[in-house]
Amino acid sequence: MNCYLAGPIDQVSDHGSGWRNEVKEYFKDNKNILFFDPVAPYSFGSINRGMSDYIVKVNIEAMNHADLIVVRMMKDQVSIGTPTEMYHSLAVKKPMIICTDIESVYMTFFMARALEVVCNTEQLCTAVLNAEIQIRVAKDKAQASEEMKKKMDVFKVFGDELCRAQNH
Repeated sequence: MNCYLAGPIDQVSDHGSGWRNEVKEYFKDNKNILFFDPVAPYSFGSINRGMSDYIVKVNIEAMNHADLIVVRMMKDQVSIGTPTEMYHSLAVKKPMIICTDIESVYMTFFMARALEVVCNTEQLCTAVLNAEIQIRVAKDKAQASEEMKKKMDVFKVFGDELCRAQNH
């Protein structure tokens, strides 16, 4: 399962790496769960407009390929990008887990649409584990359904050919 780690970067003292590193460390031995960490580009130092546009494109592409959007946004954090990422995840129908202590109209909007809402990193990791199981089961069902459809298509073709042969 591919997870995108969304959360404030610019206005956070550790550039948002603290909680992300905790989550990645928790899952370091789990080969079924991979994380895209958007903090990495900030290790290059100052970012100009062209690089910023590129980072936004990369992040959107990473969200589009993610199976799960993992969000952490707390009251003392300011972010423009995180709510944008949250809205994008809704627009492209990606399940989202939110870790927050914010009580606001805009956060309530997202929380009502989240797979799960938690309030600390430990709960967040448990929620990601649970989501991985749910997403894997859903993918297995979709794959089984697709395989059944292919078999039915083969039987339909076979049946059509049999009917044509009987009519001649």
